[in-house]
Amino acid sequence: MKRSTPEAETGSTMFLALQVLTITIVAVAMALALAHALELPGKLRLAREQYFAIQPSTIPASPSEARPNRSACCSAPFSCS
Repeated sequence: MKRSTPEAETGSTMFLALQVLTITIVAVAMALALAHALELPGKLRLAREQYFAIQPSTIPASPSEARPNRSACCSAPFSCS
């Protein structure tokens, strides 16, 4: 009969913890993707005007309403507010 050593038990415990962590991370990612997929029928029911009315921050109506370009902050991160 094979005896288990403390090192073997620790290794199997670590492997089980890694499996649980991996499954949890994948489940969260899949839940977020599923939430976006479940929103689609509601978005498809909206008329074009209604859709753009409820999405002003993600789809600007004109270039003047667009968010400012922050690419200059990469070169001087402490100068941007």
